[in-house]
Amino acid sequence: AGSRLLRPIVGAEVLSLETNECVILVRTVPGAAGTVGEYIDVQNDGAILGTVAGDNTLMVIPRSTRNITQVLNTLKHTLIEEHE
Repeated sequence: AGSRLLRPIVGAEVLSLETNECVILVRTVPGAAGTVGEYIDVQNDGAILGTVAGDNTLMVIPRSTRNITQVLNTLKHTLIEEHE
């Protein structure tokens, strides 16, 4: 229940998501990448191996590159589409 309350806050910090064949890059407002990364990490999504955050950029590492499209779609739904 607590993570649902944070969705609007975390989603407002996300500017864009994009991917290549290996990782998903999440761009955030300055200073928010760590918060967004922690939010993703506590979701305990088995398809995500982990996150690495800078100041305004977050790398999301999928457990398997075969699932990168699924992970990207899940993140879009969780972080962006819920807030539009």
